[in-house]
Amino acid sequence: MRKKLAAALAMLTLATTGTAFAATNFEVWLYRVDEGYNASVATKSIATDHAYIRVKTSSNSNLSTNYLVTKTSNGAQMTTGAFIIPNNDYGRKSNPYKAAYQNYAGNCTLRVNTGTVIPNYRVTGEWNPNG
Repeated sequence: MRKKLAAALAMLTLATTGTAFAATNFEVWLYRVDEGYNASVATKSIATDHAYIRVKTSSNSNLSTNYLVTKTSNGAQMTTGAFIIPNNDYGRKSNPYKAAYQNYAGNCTLRVNTGTVIPNYRVTGEWNPNG
């Protein structure tokens, strides 16, 4: 009975989110143009070729923000490059992993910095290192 319930819950999660792993929310203030900020940490549990990121709100929707995923233990960049998303684009975006990190399992950090020369804004959203 418990196995059936667990399987049903996993299927419901998969059907409603597109993955069996829930997204992690983030909120970060970007104060300076020459500094990156750790937005949140999540666990990558499965082999996948991308993380996804979705902006929910920003205090300045006319700007863009750079996103990348790093390995929490040593700061190594796991994604192929900084991924620039306009703060007014609320669609789900895929950020590809470098081949060496597609099979990695462990903690990852979403790192962000300003995509322009204008700092002092807030951005919120969700991301999932499991694609």
